[in-house]
Amino acid sequence: MHFFLAIAGKQVYIIYMTSKERMKSWEALEAEPKPSWETWKRILRLPHVNNDPKFAKQQWDKILENNAKKNKKVLDSIIFKV
Repeated sequence: MHFFLAIAGKQVYIIYMTSKERMKSWEALEAEPKPSWETWKRILRLPHVNNDPKFAKQQWDKILENNAKKNKKVLDSIIFKV
């Protein structure tokens, strides 16, 4: 469901998803690795994602990218210590 809401003279676009729609968006997600169901629900509920699967996928990609950078730093520090 989609809603337009006027707040302080500005229009705000709100997307509301039912639990079945959230599940369908998770099942249709083409990501490797795929987030757990609970993680996907939390990402969808983030204020800047606003229940939009497209933005949620972008957020998941950022999470994977940040984790890869952290893992690389840890591996680099281990290599240099040895």
